[in-house]
Amino acid sequence: MEFGRDVLNTPELIAEQAEVQAGMQRARSLEWYGEEIFLASEKTQVHRSPVTEFLGQFANRDNVRLDLMLQGMYEDFEEPIHWADMGDGYGMALRQAAAKPELAGKLQTTGIDLFDLNIADLSRKEKLFFRLSSPACMSKGYAPRQLQANVETVQLPEPAHFISAIELVQYLDNPLACIVNWYNQLTDHGILAIATENPWTGSIYYKDKPGHRLMKSNLPIPRVIQELSLHAIDFAFADQSDDYLGNRPQADAWDASSLVIQKAPGTRLELDTEVVSVGMPAPGFGFFKSVRYKAPETSDSPIRVVRQ
Repeated sequence: MEFGRDVLNTPELIAEQAEVQAGMQRARSLEWYGEEIFLASEKTQVHRSPVTEFLGQFANRDNVRLDLMLQGMYEDFEEPIHWADMGDGYGMALRQAAAKPELAGKLQTTGIDLFDLNIADLSRKEKLFFRLSSPACMSKGYAPRQLQANVETVQLPEPAHFISAIELVQYLDNPLACIVNWYNQLTDHGILAIATENPWTGSIYYKDKPGHRLMKSNLPIPRVIQELSLHAIDFAFADQSDDYLGNRPQADAWDASSLVIQKAPGTRLELDTEVVSVGMPAPGFGFFKSVRYKAPETSDSPIRVVRQ
């Protein structure tokens, strides 16, 4: 089997995702990535959130630029940072980061997507945007290594310091398996960032747990968060940033749009459940999936932390 290809890339999956992605923005910028992860805009005053403060360990806590976070990671790890972006589309965020002069020689990029997209197929408007905002990124030398694979099961050629999944998880059939797979491919102290424009954690629930939707703390993701906390694995999540007065809204694990997890040395994750069904919205209402899992039999959490 060719590396980067996956037996789960069935014709049905390809057809489904082709329809999904036809209506998506696949030429997402580095700035867009930063806004989704940090829940703040680089064009306005900086807003804090649990996520910005958590990732502030790698950069100035009052600066939400993703490229500066990557530079800070390089300084901490003292080696080139491997950034793997799940569902990277045209890979423009990866290209923009690689083209930053301050990241020269400090960044290795890998894009993973079901489709092999070529920037020659960008729209005229998209090409103009990137040529004006980051001219160098259009050069072939800044293209990421591209793996055409299923993000749920892809195996990277080497561990990554930073794995991102932006506007992706809500379209997947098995998001918990993705969290396990991606976490296990991080370097020690590496960062996993999963972010969407709208909250995604509440669309994952149990099929066979009576009353669980009335007890939101019993949904799968809050239980996963409890498991991470129990094993001293650092994380942060939020749905919105602090307001202009500095007031922080309550952050709930069952209603988060941005979740970041830092890998603890000597740990890996194991899935302790299976998908029962995947619900799709009615025609014309998008493609966000509601994934129903079987309640775990051996623990409260559908994902277990294992010490190696």
